[in-house]
Amino acid sequence: MDVQLLGLSVDSVYSHMGWIEWIETKFNLSVNFPVIEDVSMDIARAYGMIDAYSDTTSTVRACLFIDPAQKVQALIHYPMHIGRSIDELLRVQRALIDTYQTNKVAPANWCLGDDFMQSAADSMSGGTKGWLKRVMRPIDKS
Repeated sequence: MDVQLLGLSVDSVYSHMGWIEWIETKFNLSVNFPVIEDVSMDIARAYGMIDAYSDTTSTVRACLFIDPAQKVQALIHYPMHIGRSIDELLRVQRALIDTYQTNKVAPANWCLGDDFMQSAADSMSGGTKGWLKRVMRPIDKS
């Protein structure tokens, strides 16, 4: 599966240019992914990235994981005063990639290299195919 990283901010393109220059100067790293300006906040609002209870837009940092079918698979919000965990974001990304369209499940605290497990529903019922028929049995009225 192809993975694309994308930055989105409600700040201007000029702010982005400043961030990128600061990152490259301070950390000797290059930002090799697109960073999109969303000053209208249309995209941020559409994906629930603006805190509905905040007076400003600077209180929420959101990371969304969107699958190839354009469905949000995971959403992690961080308040502005809490830094994002890159290790956690990479763990979630890897788990989503490795379990995408399979019956594998990444258990709590799963890390790269750990074993996956079968979902509880699959292990109790023999898989997901036909699960509704197994659950919705006719009521015996005798």
